[in-house]
Amino acid sequence: VDFVLKFAEIAVDAPAGYNRTFSYSIPKPLVVKPGHSVIVPFGPRLRQGIVIEVSDEAQVENTRDVHEVSDSRELIDDLHLKIVSWMSEYYMCSLFEAALLMIPPGSRTRELTWITSSEFNVSPIEKSKISRFQEDIMNYLRTNGRSRLDKITSRFGQNARSAITTLEEYGLIVRNVERSKSTVSARFKLVPRITKIGIEALNSQEMDRAYRQKDFMQSLYRGDTSLTMAESRKCFGVSVVNAVLKKGFINQEKIQIFRDPLKGITYDNPPPVKLKREQERAFSTIRNMLQNPEDNPRAILVYGVTGSGKTEVYIEAVKECIALGKSAIILVPEIALTPQAIERFESRFQGQVAVSHSGLSAGERHDQWWKIKKGDYRVVIGSRGAVFAPLPNIGLIVLDEEHEWTYKQNESAPRYHAREVAMQIAGISRSVILLGSASPDLESFMRSQRGRYEFAELKERFIPHSRINNGVSGTDLAFVSVVDMREELKAGNREILSRSLYRSIEETLKAGEQTILFLNRRGASSF
Repeated sequence: VDFVLKFAEIAVDAPAGYNRTFSYSIPKPLVVKPGHSVIVPFGPRLRQGIVIEVSDEAQVENTRDVHEVSDSRELIDDLHLKIVSWMSEYYMCSLFEAALLMIPPGSRTRELTWITSSEFNVSPIEKSKISRFQEDIMNYLRTNGRSRLDKITSRFGQNARSAITTLEEYGLIVRNVERSKSTVSARFKLVPRITKIGIEALNSQEMDRAYRQKDFMQSLYRGDTSLTMAESRKCFGVSVVNAVLKKGFINQEKIQIFRDPLKGITYDNPPPVKLKREQERAFSTIRNMLQNPEDNPRAILVYGVTGSGKTEVYIEAVKECIALGKSAIILVPEIALTPQAIERFESRFQGQVAVSHSGLSAGERHDQWWKIKKGDYRVVIGSRGAVFAPLPNIGLIVLDEEHEWTYKQNESAPRYHAREVAMQIAGISRSVILLGSASPDLESFMRSQRGRYEFAELKERFIPHSRINNGVSGTDLAFVSVVDMREELKAGNREILSRSLYRSIEETLKAGEQTILFLNRRGASSF
């Protein structure tokens, strides 16, 4: 069969305009598919890229070959590749910047430039040419030894780049470029397994005089699967384990260690909750949306006062979603709220809940990402970045407290809003977006009033029967007082605190308790 040359459109880790790819030819030995991470030549260097598309024709006349496939697994599926393209256009970022949000943690590789002093091989005449600034850089290298270029520019500013080029021309330094490796990867352990030959030896008289070897083999034969090779050597001796391994009585099985943030944590399974009339009405609308994915609109705003039972509606919606064979993403506005959400959902959907947020270790995020992608979980809970979780067959995305500003990424490109990304995912996958809030975003509220979103309102406070049975009533919910400061002014109070607030603070402090004052203007003042 004749080899047909194919071409890949690749989002390269390099400054580029938004929604721009670079064309590369795929050499014969390589298998390159959309969503793969690859290494490509870009200018004089090699850079990482994400394959956006593979076709029979190149966009340009002359192309260079893909250097290597850095991960043979598909990191980004078709759904998320479409989201990458949309984000690049909508948020005016590069395709690679958008793709970074959707690949496993620690998968980005970079070329690192290292600077080393070589002044010992240079004549005093050359050394006399350098400036005071260049001498400072040389002193830094003498003290710290081999250093990364980005560390030097961070210490001395961007002018250090030209100074280093000059020092390199004088022969005072040497520049080396190396590609960094992935910062996190899967962890494995080696576990001993008894072989057929080992079982035969154990049942014969062959091992009667090798007591320690026999003890070790018997423990494996009885099904002791908890021991690793390292633990076996510690318990039975290095020579014992090595001897039976050499004889072929055991072999070593490589097993992945999953770093699970919920390992060892158990939650009580709560009794079933009967929804109130308002909750049932809201859930009925959501259920209808889940069962009819081709119908519009695909979003619903659940406008409910604090304590009205919005979370119970979310749980029932997730339950229906799973019953339909689909998966759900639950977004909370901040990491601090994640444990509460995990407890509520893990107690109802035990063993089916994954966690995804920046508070996890790199290893935990890596392992959770891959288990989510494999479909080991049906529910993902996390902060805004969890909207990019590689969950297969998404049917529902919930944004709790959808009005919160923390759903907007402001720190680095792409500066996305999780709600807008969720809307795009829903549009492509025909999933349902459930927005919940006691004080909805004005945009969301107006869209619901104009028919672009479905609308459900929960006016009554909700107390689960389990709490009522324990003697808890509606009085345990927060009592809110609204004070009109204009009336305070008329009464002669020109302070920034009302008299009732001042009295409450005073009483609280006298009781030996603490007071928290929340300012919702984030540093802005209107007085």
